[in-house]
Amino acid sequence: MSIHYEDVPTEEEEDARGKRQESGIRSSRRRRSRWGLCSTAVYCLGLSMVLLGAVTALYFVWFPPVTKSSVYPSGNTPTSTTTRPRPPVEYDASLLDVVWDPFNLTVKKNRGSPFLPPRLPGIEGGATGYLREPDLVGDALVFVSEGDLYYTRLQPGTTMTAMKLTTTVGNVLSPKINPKFPNLIAYTATYQGNRDIYVIDLAQKAPAQRLTFWETGVYDIAGWGADGTTLVFASTSVEVSLPDIRLYEMTLVQGPTSQKTVMQVEPIPLSQALNAAFHEDCIFFTRFRQTSNTVRYVGGTAESLWAYCHGHELAVPITSNYNGTSKDPSIIQDGEKNRFLLFLSDRSVKENSDGSWTPTSMNLWAMPLPSEEDLYQEGGPRLPKPMPLTSVSCQFGGKSVREFAADISGSVILRIGADLHYLSSAQILDRFSHKKKPFDIPEVLSMHVTSDFHEQQERLIPVNLLKHLTGVDVFDTSFGTTSALMTLRGQAWVAPVLSDKPTSHYQGAGQNIPARRYRVAPGAQLGGILRILKTVYVPSINADEESKKERLALVLATDPISPTAEHAFYLLPLQQSDGSIITSFTDPERLPTPFLGGHVSGGSTQDGGLGSVRDVVVSPCGRRMAWTDKDGRICVMNIPIGKLKSRRDYQMLPADNELGEPLNGNVAELRFSPGGRYLAINHSARNQFGIISIADCGDPGRDRDNVTDVKIGRVVQATPSRFNSVGAYWGKSTSDIFIHRYLTTIATSIHLPPPDDVATTLYFLSDRDIVSDVYSPWGSRVPMPHFEQRSSVYALPLLPASTDGSPLLGRFPGEGAMELFSDEFDKLEKKLMEMALPVLEVDNRMLRESSDQIKRALRDRRLSRNTFETLERYLEVSNVSKAEKATKSGTDDTPAINNTQALPAALVDMEFDFGELGLSFARTAYRIPNIPEANYVSIVTQTSDDGSLVLANVVQMSLFVKLFSAGAFPSDKITEVPLSSPLFMCGDSTNRQYIFLLVPDKTNNLSLRVIPNTAISLATFIADAAGSFGKNFVDADNLALSVWPALEYQQLFADAWRMLRDYFYDVDMHKVNWPEVYERYQGLVKRCGKREELDDVLAQMAAELSALHVFVYGGEYNLPFNGDANMLAMLQPASLGATLRRSPEWKGYMITEIPLRDPDFNLMDGTPMYSPLADQALRPSGQRGLAAGDVIVGINGESVMNVPDIHSLLRGMAGRSVRLDVLRLASKSSTPNVDSTSKAATPEVIVTVPITAASAANLRYTAWESRTREKAKELAEQAGFSVGYLHMRAMGRDDEDAFARGVFPDYDKEGLIIDVRGNHGGNIDSWIISFLQRRAWMYWGDRVGVRKGDLDWNMQYAFRGHVVVLIDEHTSSDGEGVSRGISELGLGRLIGTRTWGGGIWLSSDNRLVDGGIASAPEIGIFNSKFGWGGGIEQQGVTPDIEIDNNPRTSYDGRDLVLERAIKELKLWLEKEPIPEVKEPGPKPDMSLKANDCKA
Repeated sequence: MSIHYEDVPTEEEEDARGKRQESGIRSSRRRRSRWGLCSTAVYCLGLSMVLLGAVTALYFVWFPPVTKSSVYPSGNTPTSTTTRPRPPVEYDASLLDVVWDPFNLTVKKNRGSPFLPPRLPGIEGGATGYLREPDLVGDALVFVSEGDLYYTRLQPGTTMTAMKLTTTVGNVLSPKINPKFPNLIAYTATYQGNRDIYVIDLAQKAPAQRLTFWETGVYDIAGWGADGTTLVFASTSVEVSLPDIRLYEMTLVQGPTSQKTVMQVEPIPLSQALNAAFHEDCIFFTRFRQTSNTVRYVGGTAESLWAYCHGHELAVPITSNYNGTSKDPSIIQDGEKNRFLLFLSDRSVKENSDGSWTPTSMNLWAMPLPSEEDLYQEGGPRLPKPMPLTSVSCQFGGKSVREFAADISGSVILRIGADLHYLSSAQILDRFSHKKKPFDIPEVLSMHVTSDFHEQQERLIPVNLLKHLTGVDVFDTSFGTTSALMTLRGQAWVAPVLSDKPTSHYQGAGQNIPARRYRVAPGAQLGGILRILKTVYVPSINADEESKKERLALVLATDPISPTAEHAFYLLPLQQSDGSIITSFTDPERLPTPFLGGHVSGGSTQDGGLGSVRDVVVSPCGRRMAWTDKDGRICVMNIPIGKLKSRRDYQMLPADNELGEPLNGNVAELRFSPGGRYLAINHSARNQFGIISIADCGDPGRDRDNVTDVKIGRVVQATPSRFNSVGAYWGKSTSDIFIHRYLTTIATSIHLPPPDDVATTLYFLSDRDIVSDVYSPWGSRVPMPHFEQRSSVYALPLLPASTDGSPLLGRFPGEGAMELFSDEFDKLEKKLMEMALPVLEVDNRMLRESSDQIKRALRDRRLSRNTFETLERYLEVSNVSKAEKATKSGTDDTPAINNTQALPAALVDMEFDFGELGLSFARTAYRIPNIPEANYVSIVTQTSDDGSLVLANVVQMSLFVKLFSAGAFPSDKITEVPLSSPLFMCGDSTNRQYIFLLVPDKTNNLSLRVIPNTAISLATFIADAAGSFGKNFVDADNLALSVWPALEYQQLFADAWRMLRDYFYDVDMHKVNWPEVYERYQGLVKRCGKREELDDVLAQMAAELSALHVFVYGGEYNLPFNGDANMLAMLQPASLGATLRRSPEWKGYMITEIPLRDPDFNLMDGTPMYSPLADQALRPSGQRGLAAGDVIVGINGESVMNVPDIHSLLRGMAGRSVRLDVLRLASKSSTPNVDSTSKAATPEVIVTVPITAASAANLRYTAWESRTREKAKELAEQAGFSVGYLHMRAMGRDDEDAFARGVFPDYDKEGLIIDVRGNHGGNIDSWIISFLQRRAWMYWGDRVGVRKGDLDWNMQYAFRGHVVVLIDEHTSSDGEGVSRGISELGLGRLIGTRTWGGGIWLSSDNRLVDGGIASAPEIGIFNSKFGWGGGIEQQGVTPDIEIDNNPRTSYDGRDLVLERAIKELKLWLEKEPIPEVKEPGPKPDMSLKANDCKA
């Protein structure tokens, strides 16, 4: 089969060209007759033709024609795959007459560039700029686009030109104009890695000034102070606390009345505060930050508005009457000085009958600004009723308000979609007096954004094999070379396999020309138009003479013609039938058509499409393909090649195998037998153990071009479900390999066709022999039985359904069987000659020599007893007529070789005997005893020459391969030959002729290696590994991928939408009209000028599911210094592990707090837990630690007052020693003559090692945990009972350690507090709950007594007391799962606030081509009480006792939730005390009684 060559003209083009050529010929003849020709004219004409040809070529390469149509109107459909030879290139002078003005030099408008990237078919150009993050002061308007800051003057009704103010590599966020000095604009940016605050002065010709060097990075700028001299920002807390976001105030003016200094940063005394607005002594702020992209959210972290006025003890909620979102406060005033509080809320514009609101879409709301008196009424705050100012959802096609900015006068800028909209102060204020009037439609601001749009220019992405390589196959070219077919970040490439790296670069002169690599798809101008997920070589077996050079690849890709990036299967050429090479997807006008899926038959599986395909495999014979999808299907079809081109039907396997075990394609792995008849399926049984089933798909026949239809027969279970069996591989036993080899020798000698080289053994891995590495469950921390992941290699003999001619028995007989062979030799030789001679009817010299050769070979190799019978059957089957099997040619008496068209070896399958229904077939498997147990993960291959097995195993989280070399038959000896280097990828080619390995070379750069699948090649490669892998490498050096962002953004959006459709746990998408959601947001994609802006679109789209666990993150962002970790580490401020305050009076930074961690640990989960300034860190080196009140005045000989922030002197110093000059104003000085009470102090020198900012944050967190534990024990002791306390940050491996550290030492206490506040989730809830379900049912005692440090009760370490669980709004995911489980099972009580609300689990495997994701909640939970969601999803777990830590008291360190937990435990213990373990009485009296006998 040939494939469409995209540059081939259509028939209409051919006709037009022919007419032009005829006209040109006539004109040429007239010119020759009139003027004649001369050599100079010929020369000039030839030169002109060359130049014109070059220009024409550049024209089509640079400026492909762009269609004005939408997605291919009728009559302009894309070309399908056809066969056509490469056309000649002909000179065409008429092309010079075509008007072409790419720069628009002849028109007065719409100037452009010929280098604009090609557009996606069907996508029309639109407005430029994605406008976000507005701020407004007077008529000064700033916003962010392309990650940079723009400035303009607000002029509604006109087109405004915006000026770019920044040129950041990262992203500018949260710009704020100074209300008093509007020439000052503050913003956050990532110029040097961390997100910090910068200020630009429009009145000065000076660079932007960096204001912060914040350890954890700044989260947001809340705003300027009313007088313009202070700046308030939000950041993760730098105090010892449960991590939260807090507000900090920076002073920019210093004077005698301010009591503050320039650059001094002071915390605002609130926890959980951001997005603030200020009025007099009161601050109005948003509490919480919702992390999931979820609209209509009503869980625990629904953002709400609070207020706090200085001098009061508590902060006050002002939107507590609504459980949805209210956020982003801003204050305006009218002409009469009446002030109003504006904010965003998703409450319904119309109230419900009971006065409540239903969550809908985000709009702008307002209320009269509450006064301090209103907020602090004795009976609770007196709050006005809010009212809506907008209703944009119906006005703007379902979109909502994303952000807004308000000037104090009342003018408002709204961000809806990618545009800024305007409401005047008159419109806003008029709304307060005319509440029932129709809502004004915000005016779209016409904005002209001047930019080079550099993020839209072509990206050349250097290939990182570890990151970008997602698939490999190997094939032999028609040129006699070997090439690797690589899937690289959504593109397909072919690269040659070189025997050795060239020692020098190509020198020219046509010598030593390097081997060639090339694109398969897409072309250089369409990079990003589609995503290729997998490329598989289709082996071309017994191809006819015309197509023997043809090489095809089966490609699974997203179809660019399909608006929603539907998965599609293509057959693309690697080489055409004439041997030429072609790249597909090069012309947007003429894209290849898939043979299945995409726009041809795409959509979800419910709509008859492919849905989202998980994986696709091709049979080694190249005749069949099979795939799995996210809807659990397993599908099989013949590849449409040859006579099957028009056949596009496929068959689905049944939902269960014949024993009723589910065939769930969502978790299955497939492998075809060599001939394509059988499909081995690795899948999960109902008991969750991995099993293998074999599906009979019907005999495809022996003709590649006319394959028999797929017909699903039995689906046999090949392994029991009592243990895990994985990694099925179709192979042969060593005896079968030997038999086949010598049958082939005999057949060649007597000129018979070689026997079929069929699979006779199914190898697999199984963990049947499990051994716990824990000898007993007795001991500290209840050592639970632990079973290492170890498996053995098993072989399942595949016996033929009939014995006609089949010599294959599939066993390893072993060396002990050799003594049985000798008695059969004479009979064997005689019988061979008797049967061979009638076939040939020739008794010549060649036959006698062949017979001698066979006999010698048989004697040397010692055939087994059954070989005689199998040879006899083989010859009998082959004994056909003389006319068919023996002919003479010429005068030579040598018989001619039969030229049959049978498929070559290993490309057909025999019919297997699966036996009766049941497991009798599965239980014929046997273990390969000479291959030791290990943590094998796959059988990579079996070598073709001697049956050696190549296994991949994991050792200490690293992947290795081992060659288990098989001894010469009949020996069952196996020699282990390990490859010492770790791997990152391994596998075998589709045709099973090669294996590939991704290994580090001698410079630790990754290199892809390809080795022929023979034992000698593997042994040679492994030996060469000791010499740094100098051979068999794939030429992937200096390879870069071309991507056009405008094309890729469209693909990313459609891909994310489709995967959410196919991955989401609910097929009905929560009743959301998902196609409508696509239409709502797809138009925003063309506005995106930066990858982060696309994330904003994805977040809006994914949020419509109204489900938790929806996160958008992880794409390829343009990072400072290209994300170079070493460079970023040099710029990252290190930490001294303390909270510092600028102190100009002491000319330094005063220590305000040093985190005090748990004194009983110096390491926790392997991490050092001391502050660099703590005594524990300094005393081992003979120094004394510092204390709060001490002052740091210098670092490495430089005054800390010479720089804006002390941390600027600590950049890149993590892990390196620094010298500190300190004033010991509080700690004990090592200098006896220092008077600490005077106004002077002598600096003292200490040397310490700063830690990373992340380590410092962990240190503060650990200090809070330690302090809370001690407080719990102190409060419990005061209350008269004992308690254990533990805090779990998440539900992962480290948190298993935290649980063990907290529970086991205190398992005998009367109460246990499990604190999961702020828990980020994970998956260990079942382990924790199972431990808490342990019950004491008997007790131990010995001669010493009861509970004297020996055994106490059984079940050991069972907790007998009462359990309370502390939860809050940030308790999420599995933290909620363990809380709900403890409550539902009656194991404890919940205290705190309602949790996050994430009750649909996910695997985060729906990644986009650039590594980003819009995560899909995939696995729903339910129970009989709550139904779907388990009482968690979109509502959160409601505590038994609800109590909240007020933001003000929480900042001071008071923990009201912990105090209530202690109080609750005390009341509980008074009502249900824990009985003390006492001896039941005297031990048994076993003495003789007095009346039994007398001495």
